[in-house]
Amino acid sequence: MLIKDGIGEDQARTALESVLVDYEQVRAQTKEEVKDEAENQINQTVTIVSVLLFISVVLAVLGVAITLALSVFERTKEIGLTRAVGANESRSNE
Repeated sequence: MLIKDGIGEDQARTALESVLVDYEQVRAQTKEEVKDEAENQINQTVTIVSVLLFISVVLAVLGVAITLALSVFERTKEIGLTRAVGANESRSNE
């Protein structure tokens, strides 16, 4: 919105806000206020995405660790069984 020469920004804002009192969804803002509000929304979005990314990485690492642990446990049982049957150490590691 352009302001006439000789009218201050504060005076124009006060007049505009008095007209907008009945409209709750509309408010008068300067460029800086709009910029700050947009920046805050972007920062919140980046924070949420970062938290979700961190959670997904943690879950992926846990999944890999659990899979490897299960593999080791299954292999340990198999090695013990082959030794119990009579295989020597070099034969059971194959």
